[in-house]
Amino acid sequence: MPEDNTETVDPLPFGATLCRIRLTLEFESGGRLARYPGSAIRGLLGHGLRKTLCVTRQSTCNNCPLLTNCGYARFFESPAIGKNSSGRYSAMPHPWVLDLTHPTPRRVEAGDQLQFGITLLGEAANNLPWIVLALDHAGTLGFGGDRATFRLTRIEQESLPGNGRWQEIDRHALPRFDIDNDSLAPAPPAPDHVTISLQTPLRLKHHGKLVKAADFGMAIFLRALRLRLRELGRLYASPAESATLPEIPDDTEAALIDRRVTWQDWTRWSNRQKTHMQLGGLIGEIDVDLSLLEGWWPPLWQGQWLHMGKQTSMGLGQYRLLTSL
Repeated sequence: MPEDNTETVDPLPFGATLCRIRLTLEFESGGRLARYPGSAIRGLLGHGLRKTLCVTRQSTCNNCPLLTNCGYARFFESPAIGKNSSGRYSAMPHPWVLDLTHPTPRRVEAGDQLQFGITLLGEAANNLPWIVLALDHAGTLGFGGDRATFRLTRIEQESLPGNGRWQEIDRHALPRFDIDNDSLAPAPPAPDHVTISLQTPLRLKHHGKLVKAADFGMAIFLRALRLRLRELGRLYASPAESATLPEIPDDTEAALIDRRVTWQDWTRWSNRQKTHMQLGGLIGEIDVDLSLLEGWWPPLWQGQWLHMGKQTSMGLGQYRLLTSL
């Protein structure tokens, strides 16, 4: 009998398509990189996308007559318009997430490579050709204060989000690029215990204040994950769909076995606001007893590809699950 290559999948919890792309840059000149280069990558993408997509050449998107139909604004500014207008935000969560491999180098030389990923949600996958053009343009501008120039040498797509198998995309095929992923690779069997590794600063707010290490717990983490999944479903699923998620148990904190979390400061320069900004967050690990969190294993697994909290488009809020506790 022929081999059955059908792969078991899990539906996304919010009904949106999800496309994971991996990009490789090769530097043509050397220079220093920031501690978290996600801010620089986001800035280069934004500059390149605006250069290629903006037709009015206004200095800002404010009061632009094309705002509701502009590919740059919908992808990069995510204004609170249309179904975005919940009243909760002045700008909604972006339809994309930046993934960085850690640790990133602090200095690069000509010939060195930097690899990073972009997770595209819903119709944002249609922006991949524009992202490539934006990076081609950004490569001539260069990274950071040293302006380390680069070129985009490789574009890959994960065959099924979460399965770890990447296949190269021919840049010449980008005009015909199509994505039809409404599922993820299945989560492995739920372990009894899991370690949640916070790999980039996690910025969560509770009662209007940033959550610090002393106040961080499982209930806050699960509420933030629940909100993230529901918002993404409402915004980027077609049709809009609210994620069906388990309840948060009253004794959630009993599931927390150990917490090794600290606050890590991070300062970045904002070209838009012409000032340094403090964007610190929580880093570390928490050990969790999953037997007390019935039904939460699949959302926890799927949330790895979506990040949590503030500034996910810079790569913040990235966590991974370690099952060898």
